[in-house]
Amino acid sequence: MHKLFPHFFPTESQNLLVHQPVDHPDPGSIAQTVADWRAHAHNLNQEQGALADAFTDTPEGRHFLETIFRYSPYLTRILFAETAFFLNILEHGPARSQAVLLNELKATVANPQASNKSDDPNALKYALRIAKRRYALAVACGDVTGIQNVEETAFSLSHFADIALSTSLDHLLRHYHQKGELVLPDLSHPARGCGYFLLALGKLGGQELNYSSDIDLIAFFDGADAPYCGKKTPQDCFVKLTQSLIGLIEHYTEDGYVFRTDFRLRPDPASTPVALSTQAAERYYESTGLNWERAAFIKARPVAGDMEKAAAFIERLRPFIWRRYLDFAAIDDIHAIKEQINLHRGQNQVALYGQNIKTGPGGIRDIEFLAQTRQLIWGGRKPFIRQRSTCDVYKALAEENLISAETRDQMIDCYWRLRQVEHRLQMIDDQQTHNLPHHSEGMAALAAFLGDGDAQTLEKELLSMMTWVDAQYTTTVGRAEDHQVNQASVIFGGPETDEAVQAAYLSSLGFAKPKDAARLIANWLAGKYAATRGERSRRLLESLLPNLLTALGSAADPDRALIGIDTFFSELPGGVQIFSLLKSSPDLLDTLAEIMGSAPRLARRLSRRPILLDAMLSDDFFSAPPPAPILEQELADLLKRSKDMEDSLNITRHWAKDRKFQLGVGILRNRADAEETAPIFSDIADILVRALQPRVEEGFGIRHGVIPAAGLAVVALGKLGGQELTVASDIDLVMIHSDCDEMDGKTSLSNGDKALQPSVYFTRLGQRLVNAISAQTSEGELYEVDLRLRPSGSQGPLVCSLNAFSNYQKSAAWTWEHMALTRARTISGPADLCRRINQTIRDILTCRRDPVSLATNVLSMRQRMAKNRPGPSLWHIKDMPGGLVDVEFICQYLQLRYADQKPEILHHNTVACYQALAKNRVLPAHVAEELGRAARFWHRLQGLIRLCFKDNTGREDFSRHLTEMLTKAGKAENFDALENKMRGMATTVRGHFETLISETAAKK
Repeated sequence: MHKLFPHFFPTESQNLLVHQPVDHPDPGSIAQTVADWRAHAHNLNQEQGALADAFTDTPEGRHFLETIFRYSPYLTRILFAETAFFLNILEHGPARSQAVLLNELKATVANPQASNKSDDPNALKYALRIAKRRYALAVACGDVTGIQNVEETAFSLSHFADIALSTSLDHLLRHYHQKGELVLPDLSHPARGCGYFLLALGKLGGQELNYSSDIDLIAFFDGADAPYCGKKTPQDCFVKLTQSLIGLIEHYTEDGYVFRTDFRLRPDPASTPVALSTQAAERYYESTGLNWERAAFIKARPVAGDMEKAAAFIERLRPFIWRRYLDFAAIDDIHAIKEQINLHRGQNQVALYGQNIKTGPGGIRDIEFLAQTRQLIWGGRKPFIRQRSTCDVYKALAEENLISAETRDQMIDCYWRLRQVEHRLQMIDDQQTHNLPHHSEGMAALAAFLGDGDAQTLEKELLSMMTWVDAQYTTTVGRAEDHQVNQASVIFGGPETDEAVQAAYLSSLGFAKPKDAARLIANWLAGKYAATRGERSRRLLESLLPNLLTALGSAADPDRALIGIDTFFSELPGGVQIFSLLKSSPDLLDTLAEIMGSAPRLARRLSRRPILLDAMLSDDFFSAPPPAPILEQELADLLKRSKDMEDSLNITRHWAKDRKFQLGVGILRNRADAEETAPIFSDIADILVRALQPRVEEGFGIRHGVIPAAGLAVVALGKLGGQELTVASDIDLVMIHSDCDEMDGKTSLSNGDKALQPSVYFTRLGQRLVNAISAQTSEGELYEVDLRLRPSGSQGPLVCSLNAFSNYQKSAAWTWEHMALTRARTISGPADLCRRINQTIRDILTCRRDPVSLATNVLSMRQRMAKNRPGPSLWHIKDMPGGLVDVEFICQYLQLRYADQKPEILHHNTVACYQALAKNRVLPAHVAEELGRAARFWHRLQGLIRLCFKDNTGREDFSRHLTEMLTKAGKAENFDALENKMRGMATTVRGHFETLISETAAKK
């Protein structure tokens, strides 16, 4: 025992620094620092100066000071700032000095009536930071001299954190009581019955805090029983209180800080407040809690607040933390966290220089993981191993014969030795570092600071320890290849994430907004949606994640595909069935990704009807749909179950969207092409109009009756008339009603209670029918209806009589309106009326026309279209020169020019018309073949693009999969060859347009 400083140097054997030689490149500067410190002590007062001289004049004292001044700038600063307190430590020893500090800190707010400053948050902030600074010095003195062993050091640091938190919380609780937001039952012990508490996790929870550690906390309150009496809610109150607490503890001032706090271990930290009700937390842990959260809660310890509520809460979570069955699956989750750390740190092999002794292989985290893994597996059946302290766990495991006594002792020795090194590393400059020096000089300095002296001995010791621990980890837990751990779940799952790693991974897959993508993926794995809350569904999703992200990254728009999948997941009531389906069907996963990224219409349908995924596995899903009569009967059978008009509207939409989805997926997956499916899309529209019209008329007739011997017919034009619909097409309609004769000088009225004149009757009936087709219901709309091709366009009546229609077409219509009539096709209405309409249209189309004037009008119209919609690129298939419009205009021009002589050429479908034109020798066979082939070619490509994009797009927007589909649809060897083929096709079509139309118009 030292004669002068018995409490600082109890025995020479305990003083680890005595007689250890320390080399320094500039010993003169250290001597000057010692001299400066002695002078500083003399400036305080004579007595303290004498004590400093006495300490410095002892070999042990001088050696202690030189070691601190050489190796710890942080402690050097404190020694100068707190010289008086250090001299007090010399007199009373580190342990007593620590105890006195804690008592003084508790007294700061223990009696609010005793001091006006006790309610001042700035005064408390100052007191906390001064206490932390002094406490850090006292702990360092105990640790460096060997008065305290490393386990005692960790406990002392944890104890200070407990007192700092509880003192700060007591202060805030009194403040909220004084504001009238809380009614505390006992102001002398404000935390009692306050309903709010803090749980410590991690090293603070296990009372194993390191020298410069963050503290992991979760704030909870009892929302049903908190003594809150404010004007808002308990949550508002306790969130603000928690934020104030963080400010007291964490914020930097000129006096430093107390602890860095981390509240990210709470449930779903990205979307939950910093303080949670116990009721909400229990629901989360019961339904969504993850294995890493179970592992974290092993160390959960109440440190401040309502201890009774805290203990009851932890007891209620016991079934979540400690499961009765042997949870070997937890090993995979714990290993995934370890792999995540390796990925973040970039370390997978035991090393020495630069090694992270916490998270690196064979480090502190491995020792902790080995303990936690065994606890998760066996803790449900063996309560004795439910310990918070890592070393207590190893002792309990040995007691239960789950490990050997030798393993226990060696693990504990390795743990505390590595922790001691960790403490010294952090004492250097109060940095939360765990990395060994990167060079031999730094290792020599560390060895000297530890009191070991010999760097080579330290290096050999540490390398041996970490190699042994790593071997134990590998033997017990295994390497990555031994577990169901994938890179995606490692990157995104668990409590430790690295945004840079996530962004790099997602960017490599093709995502343009990796941060947004990472947030969505984290929501899935955190169980934010009902579909991912169950453990089984999350495990299935984790196993799917690499393939799912790869598939999404290959979609036409990966970011849009991910958003689509997110929407899809968010609307699922459960995930096990869908995730199991996707896991067992890799092709289905690719299909799903392509739908979400390439076909927004199909994606929306699938999100509303996830059962369609299951249907996609059936043998007949990709088979050609049945003929139109069978489809019509299918819908009719469904409509028999309708109860009212609203029900009918939803049934028709449900049926149509499912059938269109089937066709669209067939195109997307190269099981069919747009040319083959266009007639079927058109049949679906025909069937819907025919199914809805009688139901609309029936409902309309209840009030207005009918007009005897009169009816309404629907005429399809445009793509529907030509039976060339795509999945995204709207429909062009014209509605015509029967001519109503006058009787006794009066126009006949409808025979209902609210009788209407024919023009009003059929206009309202037609509007009802349009609404039935286009109105939004819970199942969406069927089609957008375009009525602008009716006589006089948007200026004309919605529904006109057959006579008015005929007169307009014969005397007032423009050439382009007659061109539109070449595709007219009656699809619904009384048979006799439809027959008369068809005959009227035929009569109009077979009128004799002047070829030159006709060609001039057609050319003029095409030139106006080119000016308004120039079709500047190759992929503006409809509008570009030689594109779809030119193919259709040539066809329509030839029908109008020659139908008076050869009415057999009239046909509403473009390809069929070209065949008729060749058959009737209006066109040379090779020209008709070229134009018909162009029509089919453009329809195939356009239909495929419309499946993926709403508007015109370009090559730069196409995904790899879409380019492959287009290449196949265009029957080309590769995509470049496809574009060359398109250019050649467009040149050929445009050449025929110039020959047949432009040259004829030039003769005028």
